[in-house]
Amino acid sequence: MANLGGFIIFLKERFQAAPDASPDGFRLDLSRKVSVGSAKAEREIIGAVFCLLADFFDREGLEDPLTLPPGDFVPAIKTLTERCWAADILLADFFISVGSVRSRVVTAFDQWSGRCSAVFEVIGQINTFFDQLITVAGTEWTRLETTRYRKKTAECKTLLIHEKRRYASIFDSMHEPACIIDRQGVLVEVNEAFSRFFKKCDAAQNGGSFYHLFRNDSDALARLIDQVQGKGSFSNLDVSFPAEIFFGAGLLESAQDNESSVVECPSVRQIRLAGVPLGEIEIGRPGWLVILQDITRQKYVEQALRDSEEKYRSLIVNLPDVPWRADVKGRVVFIGENAAGICGVPSKELVNVDRFTRILAEDCVRVKKAYRRLFKRGIRYDITYRFQRSDGSLIWLHDRAEKISVIDGVPYADGLFWDVSELKRIEEELDEYRCWLEDFVDERTEDLLISNDRLRQQIAQRLLIEKELVRMAEALKNSNAELEHFAYVASHDLKEPLMLVAAFSRKLFDRYADDLDDRGREYLSRIMGSVKKLQALVDALLQLSRVTTSAVEFSALDLNALIRDLVEDLEESIKNSDASIEFAVLPVVIGDPIQVRQLFQNIISNALKYQRDEESPVVTISSRIVDQGFCEIIVMDNGIGFEEKFLDRIFEPFVRLDHHGKYEGTGMGLTTCRKIVSRHGGEISAKSQPGAGSRFIIRLPIPQTDFLPGY
Repeated sequence: MANLGGFIIFLKERFQAAPDASPDGFRLDLSRKVSVGSAKAEREIIGAVFCLLADFFDREGLEDPLTLPPGDFVPAIKTLTERCWAADILLADFFISVGSVRSRVVTAFDQWSGRCSAVFEVIGQINTFFDQLITVAGTEWTRLETTRYRKKTAECKTLLIHEKRRYASIFDSMHEPACIIDRQGVLVEVNEAFSRFFKKCDAAQNGGSFYHLFRNDSDALARLIDQVQGKGSFSNLDVSFPAEIFFGAGLLESAQDNESSVVECPSVRQIRLAGVPLGEIEIGRPGWLVILQDITRQKYVEQALRDSEEKYRSLIVNLPDVPWRADVKGRVVFIGENAAGICGVPSKELVNVDRFTRILAEDCVRVKKAYRRLFKRGIRYDITYRFQRSDGSLIWLHDRAEKISVIDGVPYADGLFWDVSELKRIEEELDEYRCWLEDFVDERTEDLLISNDRLRQQIAQRLLIEKELVRMAEALKNSNAELEHFAYVASHDLKEPLMLVAAFSRKLFDRYADDLDDRGREYLSRIMGSVKKLQALVDALLQLSRVTTSAVEFSALDLNALIRDLVEDLEESIKNSDASIEFAVLPVVIGDPIQVRQLFQNIISNALKYQRDEESPVVTISSRIVDQGFCEIIVMDNGIGFEEKFLDRIFEPFVRLDHHGKYEGTGMGLTTCRKIVSRHGGEISAKSQPGAGSRFIIRLPIPQTDFLPGY
């Protein structure tokens, strides 16, 4: 009893909530009014309910409810209340036959429901309910109504099957992806195009969430929900979808027509949605048909078109040339927007007017002739003319057109013109300058001829002077060679007599010193000292002359071994002065072994000689590669130093900065060093300060492939 009562209440609530138009196409006609309280109305109501039960039992293949045993009726009613989805169609048809106002029918349900409840309470047996139904409605009428409803239900079933087949065929054959969703965005049904479209997305299947696809576009999701809640149709709802949820990297259209060059693998695809409400697809569940259109390519093309138009507009505005198009009569149909800046007239005022109107009359005739030749004979239109601006001023324009375009059978000339007023002004100035220059040249030609004669004479004199200089240079070279040879010969020839003078002076001093008075011994000592100095000077001259006269071929020299040998030779001088000589790893150089040794011997000897009082000499030798081909060797000491203003003099022969005679020497040591370095293609320089020591920088060649690690 409780189940049947609940089913009656359900019918009442479904009727109260039913709209005037049902999704299945039935429309309630409540215009007729009948007395609900009459027995006829009650019979119709009860009969309809009974027919509903009969239809359900017939559809489920159960026995006729009139012959159903009481014990089987209650479970059947319970099953019916759980599967009452057919109530809308049957009730709609029933209320058409009743034709009563909704409120009165509801009241009748209340009264009938109350009676049934009273009967169930008193008797408590379900078969009594059928007895009451048969008594009130009449068995014959009930059978007729049952037959009629069964027949109509069968017709509706057949029609519904055909409609479903036709709908399924149309829905699945749609080229556009389409789906049916409910108010919560659940995908009730999708067509094949939709499944292919979202092949990579598991949520885009029946039972999935359509709203989940909008997770990256919350604004579009909100707009879609607003449209669905509004229960109306919608279109042109553009949505951005992430590309990874689709079936491929490129666009759907790109995969179909192989035009992937338009756009490759977009990260976001633009989809346009359109939807239409379907009413209730199930009881209490409204639905919408949503159709999707991939407009990514369209958006891309639209954006590309906008960009192209913007570039074209920017190009036209910023170009110095003004594009134009005119017909055979000279009527302008198009002109660039930048024409306003040149012509002083808005561009729109120059369209659909004769393009020859503002050309100066003196130039207009030849301009028209040239323009006609372009159309008649295809001769290029290229001309310069004067154009009158809106303020009355004249400007020069250069106009050019080469091609004739035929549009809809009408020939048009496409061309460009630009302002050449500044060019004309410069040409006029050039003409004036040319005239002045011609006059100036005429005036100066005679002077130039005279100057040319003088110049030729000076050139001839200079050539003679250059020849004389070459001759003198050759003579000087020969003289230097002779002097070097003389110095060598003289010093070599002087060396032996000096040795004799020195030897006999020593013997004289040793044997007869006691026979001489103090003044005699002093004179003899002076003679011996002068001879010693003269010998040193002769030796220095010999060393200097041997740089060129006794030269040998260059070879690779290990400076490390050379310096070690030199330190051993100077061991006695080093011990006497308590000096120390330090040197790092030195490179291999190219040079004359004897001369390179003499070079470093002279510099180190000077460092040991010119030491400061009460301070032991310290000589440091280091090197570095300056480029591919040369190295620098730096010899630094802590001696007395010198003022750098004497830097050029210290390398001159016989020059000594020691004016007090404290240090021995001839003034030829550094001169010899410079000549040795010069012969090796190098350089020598020095840096010093008084009391702070000296630093000599020597630049010597090295083998091209011999570089020490770290240089």
